[in-house]
Amino acid sequence: SFERSIHRWRHFSWGYQLDFGLAYNPERYDPVAVPANNWLSSPVMAYFGVGPFAKVHFGKHWEIGANVMFRHFSNGRTGLPNEALNAMGAGLFARYRLAEYNPERYAKAEKVKKEFKKGMQYMITLGGAVHTCQAEWNVLAYENYLDEKPVSRVPSKEEAASLKAHPKFSLSFDAVYRYSLRYATGIGVDMFYSSNMDELKAADTILYGESAVAASPGYSPISLGVAVVQEVYFKNFAVHVAIGAYPYRKKGVNDPVLNDKFDDRERGWHYEKAGFRYYFPKLADTYVGFAIKSHSIKAEYLEFSIGIRL
Repeated sequence: SFERSIHRWRHFSWGYQLDFGLAYNPERYDPVAVPANNWLSSPVMAYFGVGPFAKVHFGKHWEIGANVMFRHFSNGRTGLPNEALNAMGAGLFARYRLAEYNPERYAKAEKVKKEFKKGMQYMITLGGAVHTCQAEWNVLAYENYLDEKPVSRVPSKEEAASLKAHPKFSLSFDAVYRYSLRYATGIGVDMFYSSNMDELKAADTILYGESAVAASPGYSPISLGVAVVQEVYFKNFAVHVAIGAYPYRKKGVNDPVLNDKFDDRERGWHYEKAGFRYYFPKLADTYVGFAIKSHSIKAEYLEFSIGIRL
């Protein structure tokens, strides 16, 4: 959890909070017991939260406050179904902090002008993930595939368990300009590798027919992307966001009319990545990261990464 105060006045402060972590899901998808719960199918999920807070400090260690948080829960397509879950709610909290609260220390810190290295920065990032293919799930979740409106069905436990999680990898080169202590903006080039092209082609043949597969761009495990990159820094911690497009991508049947029948958004021309990085300046400016890659805000996978900043 990361918390930043925008304004402080004596013992009162308000600002925003970012949460990231893991959550346990006790009521997950079961094709027999709860077939309608297609939102979450894994016992462990990742979640992200953001929202404003206001709090009052009293004594040397205690604080009480209130917040309003938006939270997104997803398994990042490590299993299907995964429509994910969004929640918003308000809450009250009380905290005991180990460090003593000293408003004069915060006031002095805010007046100090912190130094940073202005100019171009270059990052090389290697990422890895596992991914369950939407097309393979659609083969199990629908009938009468070639009809204008395929009929949905509930896969059995055995069918759902037969889905494989395929490894995926990425290699990224980013060039950003650090123009302030807080922000850097630039461009990135991404190369993505998918290991399930044979399975995707087999699923497409069932879903769309041989003629649609023959008319498709083809099936290549390599995709190339170009993205606008934004980083927001908080000491050694950074929020990393990229919005990109594919100049080269061959992922089978790419017909919006056909893909929309099964809500398959992975075939589009653009993508998004959003996540966090922690830099280690004393270790040659290396970093570790975590990000969600998505298409039209529908998750493709959760990615762990390592990299170096030059």
